[in-house]
Amino acid sequence: MTLLTTQHINSVAPMGEFMNKTFEPGLYALMKTKGYDLVPYVNHFGETPDSGWVEFADVPRYSTGYTTLFHTFGFCTGNTLLKPYPLRVKATYALMECFIQFTSTHSDAFKQLREQAKQTTITQKIFPLSWEFDRLNTA
Repeated sequence: MTLLTTQHINSVAPMGEFMNKTFEPGLYALMKTKGYDLVPYVNHFGETPDSGWVEFADVPRYSTGYTTLFHTFGFCTGNTLLKPYPLRVKATYALMECFIQFTSTHSDAFKQLREQAKQTTITQKIFPLSWEFDRLNTA
């Protein structure tokens, strides 16, 4: 199963860091305990990784970008049609269980992070409206 998450750099700092360092790795680990591997969703160009790998354009047009506008984490899953239907259903069900388990365990952190993000946005002076991919910056 592929997993596309809200890009942490598009979220307000504390939420983005939590997504990158805690939430996403936590989901990957929980799914592993259920016998499923999550794989990040990426865009590729050409035949090999040497041709380039780029994160998905996480703009508000898509669910994961739209949720970011409201200080909420967003996810989009993908199941390959090459797998049998019952396996895809079971993997999706397992992921839903992982979301529930993780969210329940970290509910206080979610509330605090969202409140911090809202307060930061209220006092924010500059809002970026356009950007482009920086293929030279690998940091």
